[in-house]
Amino acid sequence: MIRLPVFAIAAVIFASPAFADTVCRREQDIEQLTKTNGLYKYGEMSLDGDIGEIAYVNNGTRKYFSVKRRGNCFYDAAFLSEEQYEQRFQFEGEGEGDTDSNVVEYAPFTDFPVKSPYSGQSKAPDFAGRDKKFYSYRTRIKKGLEAGPNYAGEFSIIQFGCGTSCSVVFIANNRTGQVFDFPFSGEGFGPTELRYRATSSLLMITRRDGEKCVMESMTFTNDKWKRISTAPLGPADACYDSFDENFARYQKAQNKEVANAGATTDLSDTSKPADARQTEKAASLPSTSSPSGAESGKLKAVYQNYMFVRTCYDLRAGSIPTYINSDQMEKAKQAASVIEKSILATQPKIDKDAVWRDAEAEMKTLLSALNQGAGKFISVIHNDCASIYASMLKFSGATGGPISKDF
Repeated sequence: MIRLPVFAIAAVIFASPAFADTVCRREQDIEQLTKTNGLYKYGEMSLDGDIGEIAYVNNGTRKYFSVKRRGNCFYDAAFLSEEQYEQRFQFEGEGEGDTDSNVVEYAPFTDFPVKSPYSGQSKAPDFAGRDKKFYSYRTRIKKGLEAGPNYAGEFSIIQFGCGTSCSVVFIANNRTGQVFDFPFSGEGFGPTELRYRATSSLLMITRRDGEKCVMESMTFTNDKWKRISTAPLGPADACYDSFDENFARYQKAQNKEVANAGATTDLSDTSKPADARQTEKAASLPSTSSPSGAESGKLKAVYQNYMFVRTCYDLRAGSIPTYINSDQMEKAKQAASVIEKSILATQPKIDKDAVWRDAEAEMKTLLSALNQGAGKFISVIHNDCASIYASMLKFSGATGGPISKDF
């Protein structure tokens, strides 16, 4: 019997938000699907005896997914809307205003993987020479190194209290023994909370910045701290809340910013990217007393999709893996041209240049956020790029067609 590859199953499920099936699937298939879509297990509830239903969520993209389990059999897999998710799942201790205690798991640590983690013996610092400025803290630093790397493959983050709302932080290299300062250590920044992993070069911190609390993302590269982003969380007292609570605030603000990037975006179907939903919504609009208005909306959505796909191409042009390769980019260009000509053929008075400028203005924030991912491959962005590209081809009629025998 020929078995479909796992990625084919995942693609079918991702492409159809209404997907549900009774086929018994392997746990590996479900794991691959959820990983592909950036979904994390939230919890499981018992339905009847040995049958349980597992909930998966992605707080960043607002995707919700459920699957039933009986023994080693997984079935009835389905993407859910946020409303369906809230109606179906109500875990113990969860309620209005509660936050996810595991929300930090949705932080993009996997987007900053470590290639060669250090597994050798930790080297002692040179407190008599190179590292003598840290001599007063030698006991704590040595103990931190003895525990092995806990950040970015070869480093140890060492943090300890220095009074109320104060903590001292150092970073030491297990491979070389060298000790480094941390930019937000000591008084003036507390309370501070750090999140990091041995398998990732990303470090996140909540800290006080004057009269406000901020969340900072950074990496330690070539023995220097590099800031990725800084986001306000509220007044300084917000830093007394848990990291998970503040991360939930951060995600809520990010989601709002992305949603506001396109005011006409339909966020009801969260299994598809915002721009793909916007195009489908525009394409389904009925004719009104002003036909050119509806057609202008369709044309603007097409332009926005093209801008998104072009940005996907530019981000990883010449890299492996790509988001959009050169052949796909050429097809996207042709698809946009076909749709544009079709619309202008029925509404020749539309000012396409003005529509392009409007589309460009609405996409500015979203594309700026997308460009922050330059230099690394992010699976969620890859999925959005592929989905919007497929949507463009669908509406241009470029999908399908005969397949030539090539063997």
